[in-house]
Amino acid sequence: MNIKAIIFDLDGTLVNSVRDYADTANDVLNSYDFPTHTLQDYQRFLGNGLVDFVQSILPACYEPGSRVFEKCLEQFRRTYTANCCNYTTLYTGIVDLLDELSSANVPLSLLTNKPHEMTLKVAQAYLDRWKFFHLMGYQGLFPQKPAPNAALHIAQSIGIAPDSIALVGDTPADMHTARNAGMYGVGVAWGFRSVEELQEAGASKIVTEPKQIIDLVTNACVVG
Repeated sequence: MNIKAIIFDLDGTLVNSVRDYADTANDVLNSYDFPTHTLQDYQRFLGNGLVDFVQSILPACYEPGSRVFEKCLEQFRRTYTANCCNYTTLYTGIVDLLDELSSANVPLSLLTNKPHEMTLKVAQAYLDRWKFFHLMGYQGLFPQKPAPNAALHIAQSIGIAPDSIALVGDTPADMHTARNAGMYGVGVAWGFRSVEELQEAGASKIVTEPKQIIDLVTNACVVG
């Protein structure tokens, strides 16, 4: 194994954002007198994109395309974008991790199923001090994870073979993306899903604290 670059997921990997998701979602649900959910529920709902998330929080009778679903989707998008940094924080150890990787000139990228405009706002608030070659939220240019297209695009653009890239995330979608792209899937134990789920999804390695990711990087290269 010779890891030369890292692609990070965002929510549940670099930042703990579940409370901002939960607060916004529960506000939307309350406005329709729908049942709300717990923080633990929202951790399970996250990871597969915004449409899937809204479908998970609504009563099952409201499908994508229905009037209520589309109104809730737009309300969530608008409200969350305005409030996505209220309680979100970097996980403990992420600052030191990104500092060390950046000092070693390891190319860093971000790939998330979170909508692109939300991704950029969170990245600007919490990740602006580090250089990321790509900050990619979902914007329709590539299929969402676990499809490998966006991850392979990143690999091609930075000129590093997929099997020399670690894809670090907290959900089965991340581990499936790594496998589909021929990358090294690293599951983080501090995120929104259990270690067992990540192992079942094919994680090549589980890390319990961010500093363990540094140990994966050997012969770090500089991308000019």
